[in-house]
Amino acid sequence: MVGDEGRSITPPIHPYPTTRAEIVGLFRQPLGRLWLRVLARLMEWLTDLQPKQLNYSDVTPQLAVGGAFRKRQIKRLRQRGVTAVVDCRLEARDDPDALARAGIDFLHVPTPDRYGFTFEQMSEGVEWVLDHLADGGRAFLHCEHGVGRGPLMACAVLVGQGYGAPEALRIVRTKRWQALPNDRQLEALLQFEQDWRRRGSAGAVDDAAALNHDAHVVRLTQPGDVVSDVSST
Repeated sequence: MVGDEGRSITPPIHPYPTTRAEIVGLFRQPLGRLWLRVLARLMEWLTDLQPKQLNYSDVTPQLAVGGAFRKRQIKRLRQRGVTAVVDCRLEARDDPDALARAGIDFLHVPTPDRYGFTFEQMSEGVEWVLDHLADGGRAFLHCEHGVGRGPLMACAVLVGQGYGAPEALRIVRTKRWQALPNDRQLEALLQFEQDWRRRGSAGAVDDAAALNHDAHVVRLTQPGDVVSDVSST
């Protein structure tokens, strides 16, 4: 793998769950959760060993993840085509004014380090990012190290685009070796996928009911008729 400045970086080899069954199975092991947290801390440490370059990894042509950046690096984000930034840190926040001056929109989704998002936070982030992507933008999602929260939000965006949670996780980890959400964050991702799908199904049912109602009105009326509230009959 090649780093931000073209320097070769060899990702560490370690076991990590890549399927839903493996994820859930690891949760049930006595040391499974602890193992994930130790791996995440190791990734944070390894990331800090890298030179202070732009902590950035492309996941898709429109989606990138990484760690904290300096104000002087905002120009480099813009040069990479970034039009939207999501800061997932509770302990700090990017400068919205500095980003705005560079033509970059900003969303802050404050979450404690090493914890997952609520469904509301994930939904807000996903919908905001998807709106920007639909307009042809490129979003950069980050936390402090680019190990947990930022990659977690990127996974949620991929779920919003139709990927399953394990597949989204594999995509993000393939593009960024430092991405290693811990057990709390993986649980949040699996729960988000379930709730997001349920909400989408409920919305589809509501849309179908509305279409059926409209069709019922059309069938019961003829040109020149006075349309009454059919739903009240």
